[in-house]
Amino acid sequence: DLSADSNAIAVGTANRLEIKVFDSIEQSRPDGVTSLDWSDDGSQIVISNGRSVSILDIEDYSINGTTDLDADGVQVINALFSPDSSHIIGVTVNAELVVWSVESGEIVWQTSTDASAINDVAWSSDSTYIAVVAEADISIYGVDGAWIAQATIDGVTSVDWSSDGEF
Repeated sequence: DLSADSNAIAVGTANRLEIKVFDSIEQSRPDGVTSLDWSDDGSQIVISNGRSVSILDIEDYSINGTTDLDADGVQVINALFSPDSSHIIGVTVNAELVVWSVESGEIVWQTSTDASAINDVAWSSDSTYIAVVAEADISIYGVDGAWIAQATIDGVTSVDWSSDGEF
């Protein structure tokens, strides 16, 4: 994943996390990675490794305090910052969604889906909505966990928002 300013790249494999800051420093951690995502300002990376979700501070490569997020024992395989970097959504191996507050590290809401797997999630550009693809359904949730709408589209596997957040 490339940082928003294009000055750094983070690469995760099953065995380790590599962060390369171009013309500056290199960081390596021996943790396996299932997903990673940069905060919009490029100061943090959210990392999931199938066991935990952590926020890595790029300035000193630390994970501390509320930045090691508790997922109540569920295995989070994908985690994404909201565009305003105030929340993180996690997708579990059991097709559950978990949303954390970045400021407090607390779970804001958590829900199960009836699907066997979640294929994709995407934040609206204003960080107020989350689109979720699970099997043939696209569901829209508010950042507070309120269910907004659902549509069924056979064969759908991914989702993204228009740049204005309307579609």
